Amino acid sequence: MSHYIEAIKRLFHLKELLIGLLFLAIPFVNIVTGIFASGYIVESARMALHKRKGLPKWKHLGELFIQGIMISIISLAYSLPVILLMIVSAMGFAYNTITMEGAGFVGTILVLTGLLGILTAYVLPSATLSYCSKRKLKDAFSSEVFSKTARWSYLVDWIFAMVYSFLLAMLAAFFIMWGWHTIIIPNIAIALFVFISGITNLSIIAERY
Repeated sequence: MSHYIEAIKRLFHLKELLIGLLFLAIPFVNIVTGIFASGYIVESARMALHKRKGLPKWKHLGELFIQGIMISIISLAYSLPVILLMIVSAMGFAYNTITMEGAGFVGTILVLTGLLGILTAYVLPSATLSYCSKRKLKDAFSSEVFSKTARWSYLVDWIFAMVYSFLLAMLAAFFIMWGWHTIIIPNIAIALFVFISGITNLSIIAERY
């Protein structure tokens, strides 16, 4: 339980959080600046792997950008099977739902897509942390990625992280609904959710990875 507290305590660095919020909250611009934020989340996870407290400083932006690109590549690679199944299900829905067989096919593909999506969400933190440890892209696809997900501690930490993210999402949804008539409040709520959940979830798993 103590490492959960330590992961959440990392958030008590307002300067770093505000900078991350700025990088993620500006529409359209965050398409690029979000890559820096992703790199920063990776750097904070590396600190957790090395048992260092707090959050890293916003410096070496070039390295953060490269790390953000690497994580985007890793995420896309692991998500490709889900994306392909979603395309297949969409095609099946478009051409085959007029028959019972077609509806059954689409339903089966949707179930498989959901299960594979959960599996991807389960494995992806391990792939990210494996990349974090040595900053080598190939480590994100090594056998160690999958062997570590088989550990009981990983499963428990992942479940805790998902519950934590769900609660944060509910809080963010409240502020989005409350400020739906504005542009600023929903953007801030989404940016904070993405940034805080990204830092905390990886830190929770990294503490015992």
